[in-house]
Amino acid sequence: MSLEEVCAEVLGRVTPSEEERRRVYEIAEGVKRRLAEELSRVGLEAEVRVEGSVAKDTWLSGDADIDVFALLPPSVPREALKTTFMEAARRAASGYRQVERWAEHPYLECPLNGLRLNLVPCYRVEPGRWLSATDRTPYHTRYVLQRLNERMKGEVRLLKAFVRGIGCYGAEIKVGGFSGYLCELLAIHYGGFLETLREAAEWRKPTIIDPEGYYRGREDEAAEIFQHPLIVVDPVDRGRNVASAVRVEKLSLFIAASRMFLRKPSLKFFFPPKREPAPPQQLINAIEARGTSLIAAAFNPIEAPPDILWGQLYRAERAIGRLLRKNGFEVLRSGVWSDEKRVCILVYELGAGRLPGVVRHVGPPIWMVEHSQRFLEEHLGSERTLSGPTLEGDRWVVYLRRERRDAVQLLREKLGDGGVDVGVPRLLSESIKETLHVCSEGEIPRLCSKYVGFTQFLTDFLHGRPTWLE
Repeated sequence: MSLEEVCAEVLGRVTPSEEERRRVYEIAEGVKRRLAEELSRVGLEAEVRVEGSVAKDTWLSGDADIDVFALLPPSVPREALKTTFMEAARRAASGYRQVERWAEHPYLECPLNGLRLNLVPCYRVEPGRWLSATDRTPYHTRYVLQRLNERMKGEVRLLKAFVRGIGCYGAEIKVGGFSGYLCELLAIHYGGFLETLREAAEWRKPTIIDPEGYYRGREDEAAEIFQHPLIVVDPVDRGRNVASAVRVEKLSLFIAASRMFLRKPSLKFFFPPKREPAPPQQLINAIEARGTSLIAAAFNPIEAPPDILWGQLYRAERAIGRLLRKNGFEVLRSGVWSDEKRVCILVYELGAGRLPGVVRHVGPPIWMVEHSQRFLEEHLGSERTLSGPTLEGDRWVVYLRRERRDAVQLLREKLGDGGVDVGVPRLLSESIKETLHVCSEGEIPRLCSKYVGFTQFLTDFLHGRPTWLE
């Protein structure tokens, strides 16, 4: 298929039907009306509006976020957002399943069949006088709507579908990718979907995109202020980088996928075939065939919003990786999986899970008198010294008894008290202290049988290749 044929096919699939539009708009208008009534009843003056992709008509079929915003006067205290607003929101969304979410302040999320309904408070303020992070959203909606026509709505949908298909869609910490608003700005700035991909294929970091020219001629200043690999200056707030959540791995993935799609267009960039989870024993056989070792640290999640949980998990992943490397283990790669309800699992593939009992430690050259003397004093007569100190060339070398040879035992020992001393975040440490289970590859089939989603994660982890490269 040509680029044009692929884009036409995708657009036909991701553009909502008239029936879907009616359903979405009926829900949005109904909740908007009820929320306005409930807020009025409790004495909160508010302008209630539909914002986000539904208001802009840029959502993807089957994946609508209905964002109903209540614009409140700045005089409303922050405490009222947690109490009065949330109580009114719950009544307005009566009949829907309700989940309280937190960003800078609470909001109400109602998962529906193929939809998500969000009831969000914000302040009605002038640009630059923000009182909360959500205050910008109405201005984002207005900015995008002023620059979209029917063709451009399709271009935005193509870009969103592409980013979603390659696994880069979402600014939440779990993903670290492209928000819907970022996709809209890129498509508008470059003039379309293919134009964005052609530009992205040539990006270098830092890439600076400044739609309103706030830093024109002062790009170095923007790079110094934001210090992110991708900088897209918010058109409604010169002090904000819309792409601040994009991790360098996701940026690199987007660049690589853009290049490949332009060379070999295919529907799989938008609708990736699902990789069937391998049977647990087949996964173990694959690990054994690699000659590596796999260890997993499983523990219960903490009660926290997803962004906080995933932020803590990624910090713990890095801290435990440092611990393993510090003790001589070669960490080939690592990953994190969680169902956010029952379990969190950190996975590490090691060159070897058990190390030799002797470690070679190279000291200073003979010419460094004071350092040489301290090295000798430290290792002569030490219980850990098995051989040496001896001179090899012009440097002192000593062969020491390795203190910790087994990776599983190392983690059980160092994480048994929660792992704060090795860098595990305090919010996770209590759960790790009470529920930690560390296992090697032989025990991993039990985890797979207990947590079905983990089998899919492990299959993809070991495969280690995006589907669009296959």
